Amino acid sequence: MGKLNIEIVDIDEIKESNYNSRIHSEAQVEKIASSIAEFGFVNPIIIDEGNEIIAGHGRFMAAKHLNLNEVPTIKLTHLTDDKKRAFIIADNKIALSGEWDYDMLKEEFDIILKSEMDIDLLGFNRKFIDSMFKEKDADVKVVHKLKTLKINFDADDYDTTLDSMNDVMDREGCVDHEEVLVRLLDFYLRS
Repeated sequence: MGKLNIEIVDIDEIKESNYNSRIHSEAQVEKIASSIAEFGFVNPIIIDEGNEIIAGHGRFMAAKHLNLNEVPTIKLTHLTDDKKRAFIIADNKIALSGEWDYDMLKEEFDIILKSEMDIDLLGFNRKFIDSMFKEKDADVKVVHKLKTLKINFDADDYDTTLDSMNDVMDREGCVDHEEVLVRLLDFYLRS
């Protein structure tokens, strides 16, 4: 792989991948759009030699939401079709595997809350941010320290459960299903 160059491409020349399994809710696309509007389009869309998206489907959807005519891209020409498919999954999943340093996150929230910055641009739900500052609430700390939560569903209930989780994501502004589960557990521990 050679040097990576950022190229501005007409949005109508970009094609969505037919094998992107990551789903972006309307609420998430709006959050991405707000971030782009505030900070600029600082994370280019990764495309292949045919201008098909490899990474950045959510950013592409947000750009359309903002009625942008052009977007920054990085063109990768060295990946086989199998590697493109694998990268699409890896790019989406690996970021979700990270954990937060909640003490540092709380410090960063505190600094940003004292500034003129709109805290909603961070992608976190306001209730979650507020919960970080409730010192007396031990339940919140328990939730933040959890590494794994395993819930079993019957195959017949899967679609219903997924629909319900997607509804909560849209209604509450959750970033992903993991945040929905953390909130459910937080509610359970507080009850």
